[in-house]
Amino acid sequence: MRKHAKRGRTLGLGLLAGLGLVALVVRAEAPAVPGSAVPGSAVPASAVPASAVPASVPASAVAVALGAAGSLEGDVPAARRSKAPSAAEWLTARPVKLTRQSPKAASCATTRVREWIRVRCASKTFAISLLGGSTDGLSFWIGTEAEGRFAEVQLPLRRGDRRVVQIWATRDEPSGGSVVEPSLVLQELWVEGDAAPTVTVL
Repeated sequence: MRKHAKRGRTLGLGLLAGLGLVALVVRAEAPAVPGSAVPGSAVPASAVPASAVPASVPASAVAVALGAAGSLEGDVPAARRSKAPSAAEWLTARPVKLTRQSPKAASCATTRVREWIRVRCASKTFAISLLGGSTDGLSFWIGTEAEGRFAEVQLPLRRGDRRVVQIWATRDEPSGGSVVEPSLVLQELWVEGDAAPTVTVL
């Protein structure tokens, strides 16, 4: 397990206890570290999370302020690979409509820069894990307690991609304890032959 001493977030490859799933997990026990990424990611230190936006401003409001959301089918990402967006680029990123988003994921808003997307869900988050697929370019963040512990996932959309990202939450028990349980699932898939990627949050 590798610890980032700067701001105390833990990032590692581990066994998700009690569920029998080996997954790449990030859990924020302190403020998220800007620019941190899963091992093997090409995200530069300048790529900060959307937590740069005040916690009092919901992600959905930010997306509305930036304008109407486009679609992945109407603006297919280019085949050319680009570097992860800079902090300045993310602050002016345009909203994008995903292929499918369930009512349970109503708190999630997505923005895009070139082939890169960032999905931010306002629901209180315990952990985020990669259940399957490539770690290439993939980054996770979890907001601070003051920010409501939102979940944020950044990734590129490229042909041949297959990823499943699980967001975990806690549920309070009548006995006074709490239980970790699945909250939302983000899936990204771009099968060869498909005109555009499929991205869902359910």
